Amino acid sequence: MKKFIVLFLFPLLAGCGGTPTNNSTSNKIIDPMLASKDFFFSGDYVYYADAAVLTDCATGLTLPIASAGDNLNAERRYTALPGPEMLPCYAVMEGYLRPREEGAEGHPVELVITRFGSFDTTRHCTPAQRLAGRYIDRLADTVSSRIVLELHDDYTYKITTHDIPADSYGVSEGQWGRLSESVVVFIVPNSADMLATVNWNGPELVLSETSSFIKIK
Repeated sequence: MKKFIVLFLFPLLAGCGGTPTNNSTSNKIIDPMLASKDFFFSGDYVYYADAAVLTDCATGLTLPIASAGDNLNAERRYTALPGPEMLPCYAVMEGYLRPREEGAEGHPVELVITRFGSFDTTRHCTPAQRLAGRYIDRLADTVSSRIVLELHDDYTYKITTHDIPADSYGVSEGQWGRLSESVVVFIVPNSADMLATVNWNGPELVLSETSSFIKIK
Protein backbone atom coordinates (compact mmCIF):
# COMPACT_ATOMS: atom_id res chain seq x y z
CA MET A 1 0.00 0.00 0.00
CA LYS A 2 1.26 3.47 -0.78
CA LYS A 3 2.41 5.95 1.85
CA PHE A 4 -0.41 7.30 3.98
CA ILE A 5 -1.19 11.02 4.22
CA VAL A 6 -3.20 10.83 7.44
CA LEU A 7 -2.53 8.28 10.18
CA PHE A 8 -5.13 8.02 12.95
CA LEU A 9 -5.18 4.32 13.81
CA PHE A 10 -7.76 3.00 16.27
CA PRO A 11 -7.36 -0.43 17.88
CA LEU A 12 -8.86 -3.36 16.02
CA LEU A 13 -12.19 -4.28 17.58
CA ALA A 14 -13.16 -7.95 17.62
CA GLY A 15 -16.62 -8.50 16.75
CA CYS A 16 -24.91 -15.05 16.12
CA GLY A 17 -27.37 -13.91 18.49
CA GLY A 18 -27.48 -11.20 21.10
CA THR A 19 -27.91 -7.46 21.36
CA PRO A 20 -25.68 -5.25 19.18
CA THR A 21 -23.54 -2.61 20.83
CA ASN A 22 -23.75 1.09 20.04
CA ASN A 23 -20.03 1.50 19.45
CA SER A 24 -19.66 -1.35 16.98
CA THR A 25 -21.04 0.07 15.53
CA SER A 26 -25.71 -1.45 -5.33
CA ASN A 27 -23.28 -0.86 -7.62
CA LYS A 28 -21.80 -3.33 -10.11
CA ILE A 29 -18.17 -4.09 -9.35
CA ILE A 30 -16.03 -3.32 -12.38
CA ASP A 31 -12.61 -3.26 -10.76
CA PRO A 32 -12.60 -5.07 -7.37
CA MET A 33 -10.25 -4.14 -4.56
CA LEU A 34 -6.66 -4.97 -5.36
CA ALA A 35 -6.12 -8.65 -4.63
CA SER A 36 -2.59 -7.97 -3.37
CA LYS A 37 -3.99 -6.03 -0.39
CA ASP A 38 -5.85 -7.46 2.53
CA PHE A 39 -8.61 -5.43 4.16
CA PHE A 40 -10.70 -5.75 7.29
CA PHE A 41 -14.21 -7.17 7.03
CA SER A 42 -16.86 -7.66 9.67
CA GLY A 43 -20.31 -9.10 9.33
CA ASP A 44 -22.77 -11.90 9.96
CA TYR A 45 -21.20 -15.16 8.82
CA VAL A 46 -23.21 -18.27 7.95
CA TYR A 47 -21.92 -21.64 6.79
CA TYR A 48 -24.34 -24.01 5.11
CA ALA A 49 -23.72 -27.56 3.93
CA ASP A 50 -21.13 -26.61 1.34
CA ALA A 51 -20.89 -22.83 1.21
CA ALA A 52 -20.42 -19.79 3.42
CA VAL A 53 -21.57 -16.17 3.07
CA LEU A 54 -20.88 -12.94 4.92
CA THR A 55 -23.39 -10.12 5.27
CA ASP A 56 -20.92 -7.26 5.23
CA CYS A 57 -21.60 -4.67 7.94
CA ALA A 58 -19.98 -1.81 6.03
CA THR A 59 -22.03 -2.20 2.84
CA GLY A 60 -24.99 -4.41 3.69
CA LEU A 61 -24.17 -6.77 0.83
CA THR A 62 -24.23 -10.55 1.29
CA LEU A 63 -20.94 -11.79 -0.14
CA PRO A 64 -20.22 -15.41 -1.06
CA ILE A 65 -17.00 -16.64 0.54
CA ALA A 66 -14.43 -18.46 -1.56
CA SER A 67 -13.49 -22.00 -0.57
CA ALA A 68 -9.88 -20.90 -0.36
CA GLY A 69 -7.56 -19.06 1.99
CA ASP A 70 -8.49 -19.27 5.66
CA ASN A 71 -12.16 -20.13 5.13
CA LEU A 72 -11.69 -23.74 6.26
CA ASN A 73 -10.56 -22.38 9.62
CA ALA A 74 -13.67 -20.20 9.76
CA GLU A 75 -15.93 -23.13 8.86
CA ARG A 76 -14.49 -25.35 11.57
CA ARG A 77 -14.79 -22.67 14.23
CA TYR A 78 -18.34 -21.85 13.14
CA THR A 79 -19.50 -25.48 13.35
CA ALA A 80 -17.95 -25.73 16.81
CA LEU A 81 -20.07 -22.86 18.15
CA PRO A 82 -22.80 -23.77 20.64
CA GLY A 83 -26.45 -23.45 19.70
CA PRO A 84 -28.53 -24.15 16.58
CA GLU A 85 -26.81 -24.57 13.23
CA MET A 86 -27.00 -22.15 10.28
CA LEU A 87 -27.62 -19.04 12.38
CA PRO A 88 -25.71 -15.87 11.42
CA CYS A 89 -22.81 -15.15 13.75
CA TYR A 90 -20.83 -11.91 13.88
CA ALA A 91 -17.25 -12.35 12.66
CA VAL A 92 -14.16 -10.28 11.92
CA MET A 93 -11.52 -11.21 9.37
CA GLU A 94 -9.02 -9.96 6.80
CA GLY A 95 -9.33 -10.61 3.10
CA TYR A 96 -10.00 -9.25 -0.36
CA LEU A 97 -12.63 -9.38 -3.09
CA ARG A 98 -12.14 -11.11 -6.43
CA PRO A 99 -14.41 -11.80 -9.43
CA ARG A 100 -16.25 -15.11 -9.33
CA GLU A 101 -15.96 -17.70 -12.06
CA GLU A 102 -17.96 -16.98 -15.18
CA GLY A 103 -21.47 -18.39 -14.92
CA ALA A 104 -21.58 -18.42 -11.12
CA GLU A 105 -24.98 -17.50 -9.71
CA GLY A 106 -25.54 -14.62 -7.33
CA HIS A 107 -23.13 -11.82 -6.53
CA PRO A 108 -20.39 -11.22 -9.15
CA VAL A 109 -17.53 -11.18 -6.62
CA GLU A 110 -16.52 -13.33 -3.69
CA LEU A 111 -14.60 -12.71 -0.48
CA VAL A 112 -11.32 -14.53 0.01
CA ILE A 113 -10.46 -14.79 3.71
CA THR A 114 -6.72 -14.51 4.20
CA ARG A 115 -6.81 -14.41 8.01
CA PHE A 116 -9.86 -15.27 10.05
CA GLY A 117 -10.15 -13.32 13.30
CA SER A 118 -12.94 -14.35 15.65
CA PHE A 119 -16.64 -14.90 16.20
CA ASP A 120 -18.67 -12.88 18.69
CA THR A 121 -21.95 -14.47 19.74
CA THR A 122 -23.18 -11.25 21.38
CA ARG A 123 -23.29 -9.07 18.25
CA HIS A 124 -24.93 -8.60 14.86
CA CYS A 125 -24.53 -6.07 12.06
CA THR A 126 -26.66 -2.97 12.62
CA PRO A 127 -27.66 -0.07 10.34
CA ALA A 128 -25.37 2.15 12.42
CA GLN A 129 -22.38 0.18 11.09
CA ARG A 130 -23.26 0.85 7.45
CA LEU A 131 -20.51 3.02 5.97
CA ALA A 132 -21.63 2.93 2.34
CA GLY A 133 -23.66 6.04 1.60
CA ARG A 134 -23.46 9.76 0.92
CA TYR A 135 -21.44 12.19 3.04
CA ILE A 136 -20.91 15.95 3.08
CA ASP A 137 -17.86 17.83 4.30
CA ARG A 138 -19.26 19.56 7.38
CA LEU A 139 -16.18 21.77 7.71
CA ALA A 140 -16.21 23.08 4.14
CA ASP A 141 -16.90 26.75 3.42
CA THR A 142 -20.44 26.31 2.12
CA VAL A 143 -20.47 29.85 0.69
CA SER A 144 -17.72 29.10 -1.80
CA SER A 145 -17.61 25.31 -2.01
CA ARG A 146 -19.49 22.11 -1.24
CA ILE A 147 -17.80 18.72 -1.07
CA VAL A 148 -19.75 15.47 -1.30
CA LEU A 149 -18.27 12.02 -0.70
CA GLU A 150 -20.04 8.88 -1.92
CA LEU A 151 -18.96 5.48 -0.59
CA HIS A 152 -20.41 2.86 -2.91
CA ASP A 153 -21.15 -0.66 -1.78
CA ASP A 154 -18.80 -2.05 -4.45
CA TYR A 155 -15.96 -0.46 -2.46
CA THR A 156 -15.45 2.41 -4.87
CA TYR A 157 -15.83 6.07 -3.90
CA LYS A 158 -16.45 9.40 -5.62
CA ILE A 159 -15.67 12.87 -4.27
CA THR A 160 -17.44 15.77 -5.97
CA THR A 161 -16.30 19.34 -5.25
CA HIS A 162 -18.65 22.12 -6.25
CA ASP A 163 -17.06 25.55 -6.73
CA ILE A 164 -20.19 27.56 -6.00
CA PRO A 165 -19.13 31.02 -7.34
CA ALA A 166 -17.85 29.49 -10.60
CA ASP A 167 -20.59 26.84 -10.68
CA SER A 168 -18.02 24.23 -11.68
CA TYR A 169 -17.42 20.69 -10.48
CA GLY A 170 -14.38 18.53 -9.87
CA VAL A 171 -14.59 14.75 -9.45
CA SER A 172 -12.13 12.29 -7.91
CA GLU A 173 -12.73 8.54 -7.86
CA GLY A 174 -10.98 5.51 -6.43
CA GLN A 175 -11.41 2.54 -4.12
CA TRP A 176 -11.89 2.31 -0.38
CA GLY A 177 -11.56 -0.38 2.24
CA ARG A 178 -11.11 -0.83 5.97
CA LEU A 179 -7.91 -1.43 7.89
CA SER A 180 -9.80 -2.03 11.14
CA GLU A 181 -13.35 -1.60 12.36
CA SER A 182 -12.86 2.14 12.78
CA VAL A 183 -10.22 3.00 10.15
CA VAL A 184 -11.07 3.55 6.46
CA VAL A 185 -8.43 3.82 3.74
CA PHE A 186 -9.02 5.69 0.47
CA ILE A 187 -6.84 4.49 -2.39
CA VAL A 188 -6.11 7.62 -4.40
CA PRO A 189 -5.01 7.09 -8.01
CA ASN A 190 -1.50 8.45 -8.70
CA SER A 191 -1.16 9.80 -5.16
CA ALA A 192 -0.67 8.75 -1.55
CA ASP A 193 -3.48 6.86 0.15
CA MET A 194 -5.57 8.65 2.78
CA LEU A 195 -6.88 7.35 6.09
CA ALA A 196 -9.99 8.37 7.99
CA THR A 197 -11.17 7.36 11.44
CA VAL A 198 -14.84 6.62 12.01
CA ASN A 199 -16.89 8.46 14.59
CA TRP A 200 -19.79 6.04 14.93
CA ASN A 201 -22.15 8.71 16.29
CA GLY A 202 -22.63 10.01 12.73
CA PRO A 203 -21.24 8.02 11.35
CA GLU A 204 -18.61 10.61 10.56
CA LEU A 205 -15.34 10.12 8.67
CA VAL A 206 -12.57 12.24 10.17
CA LEU A 207 -9.58 12.80 7.89
CA SER A 208 -7.99 15.65 9.81
CA GLU A 209 -8.83 18.59 12.04
CA THR A 210 -9.98 20.50 8.96
CA SER A 211 -11.64 17.69 6.99
CA SER A 212 -14.60 15.73 8.32
CA PHE A 213 -17.42 14.07 6.39
CA ILE A 214 -20.80 13.44 8.04
CA LYS A 215 -23.18 10.85 6.58
CA ILE A 216 -26.41 12.28 5.21
CA LYS A 217 -27.87 9.27 3.35
